[in-house]
Amino acid sequence: TIRFWETQFKQLKPKKINKRRYYDNKNIDILLRIQFLIKNQGMTINGVKKVLDNKNLDIDLHKKKNISSDIFKFRVNKINKLLKNLKK
Repeated sequence: TIRFWETQFKQLKPKKINKRRYYDNKNIDILLRIQFLIKNQGMTINGVKKVLDNKNLDIDLHKKKNISSDIFKFRVNKINKLLKNLKK
């Protein structure tokens, strides 16, 4: 999964020494953000790309208090879809 994400997200740049990848704290933070947005928030890879491209993004992965506008819009859309399904 991590190697696939490396092909999808330009922000991931591990150091490669003797065909091994070494991830610094910045790369680990990016991986945690990607995992949080995809697995916990249900975002698509393209959605996560947009979020990561936003330079002002500040997601607190531990407290999950700071939510970007993209995540907020995603949640609103998801709630709207659920409400429409409930009405049916």
